[in-house]
Amino acid sequence: MLGEEKATRPGMSRGLLLAAFARLLFYSAVAATGLGTYYSLRETQVEGQIFPGKLPMPAKAYVVYDFSGDVRALRRDCGSSVEPYRQTAQNGETNLQRVRSDLLAQQERLRLLKEQLHAAEEELKNVGKESQEKGKELWATEGAALEREYDAVVAGIESKFRERSKQIGIPIEEKDLSIRAPEAWANAYELALYSAPPSVNVTEERKWAEEGLKVWHQFQSNYEQKQQALKKKTEEIQEQVAPKVTEIRNQISLLEGRIAESEEEMVPLQQEFTGNQNELSAATAQAEMARANFQKQLLELPRHSIIATIPIRADGHFEWRRLDQNGRFQAGHYFLWLVTEDGGQEYWSLFPFSISPYRKTEMIVRASSFLPVHLLWQGL
Repeated sequence: MLGEEKATRPGMSRGLLLAAFARLLFYSAVAATGLGTYYSLRETQVEGQIFPGKLPMPAKAYVVYDFSGDVRALRRDCGSSVEPYRQTAQNGETNLQRVRSDLLAQQERLRLLKEQLHAAEEELKNVGKESQEKGKELWATEGAALEREYDAVVAGIESKFRERSKQIGIPIEEKDLSIRAPEAWANAYELALYSAPPSVNVTEERKWAEEGLKVWHQFQSNYEQKQQALKKKTEEIQEQVAPKVTEIRNQISLLEGRIAESEEEMVPLQQEFTGNQNELSAATAQAEMARANFQKQLLELPRHSIIATIPIRADGHFEWRRLDQNGRFQAGHYFLWLVTEDGGQEYWSLFPFSISPYRKTEMIVRASSFLPVHLLWQGL
């Protein structure tokens, strides 16, 4: 914000007037604000031209007290009120980062433990599945062969009783049996002997039937022994993997314990993290509240300092005349405050000017003299 002054006295020569006008044109060409004074027909006045550039044209110009000291004082007060909250927020952020790191480390540890648990559980399933597959294979081969042998022996005994009954004239069919078993055939055969023809030696036939049952009972004994042998092989297969199963189960139990411990350790960390978050949020909110209060007071400062209002034409020209007839404004130094708004943001221009008796003070305000107000609260 710059100022230049130009002055002319009544009765000055035409050459001097032309020189003053040329100097005014020169001041109009510079990039900053122009300020000038000159004697003007024994009248004290202020006149100016505003070039806001892309900013909207201010509606009024304000003569104000110098409030720059108040801005500095208000900024110091705001900084003092914000500082405790800022320090609390910084401490909260530091603690938050520390707890977040601890939480992430604990979560990573928990993730790895769960991965190990999953791997152990899968290994246990595979070991059990392998054992089951071997057992199934055993019964699908040796067990199936034993069952085929059993069926073959039963079928052979049945065939012998059927053929023998036909030979002696007392035929027996399956429909005559309550169950299909060698004992049932022998029982049916012995009952049929009561109605055998006289030519049949019943005593001999009964001995024959008893011998057949002895063969069957001997086979049953061998069959059961072979079944027990297969069961023992199955148990041996399971016993082979039993140490591995026990080891894996112990590992699973240990991992589950560690996971439970890690989850318990995360509870106070999560509580501390939440507490730090709340503390940080509260301190941030209080700091923002203090800043908002500062911004509100800052925006009100120049409005409380206004001592005169000067209308501005649509083309940016303004003038303040007949000050020599206004006892409120004596010769001296004053400040001109301009405010405009763009995009919801105020832009201010504040610069000093002088009022001299029976002189015209001229000002040129360019776009470069307007600064966004938010710069005043940056860093708070």
